[in-house]
Amino acid sequence: MTGRHVESVDTDPKPVDEAFCIANKVPLEWRDGCAHLLVPLNRCRREHFYLPWHCTELRHAYEVCQQKDYIRRKREAQQMSERLEGSSAH
Repeated sequence: MTGRHVESVDTDPKPVDEAFCIANKVPLEWRDGCAHLLVPLNRCRREHFYLPWHCTELRHAYEVCQQKDYIRRKREAQQMSERLEGSSAH
């Protein structure tokens, strides 16, 4: 996986493709918007016996995706909270 940079990996969260997750045996608790990055990351980890200096680009891309997904969820929760406050004020 040398030579790949995070910029070349799509780190945007995507909707979960259930068929993809089932085919790749992704556990339910890991089926989030970043599952498309988790599968190649785990494959790389197994191939390199979980050595920490391997798969760093994929791990970083997965962590960036997780951060983006967290920010998206926080933004949605904030917007929902604001809508609820606005509707109860009337």
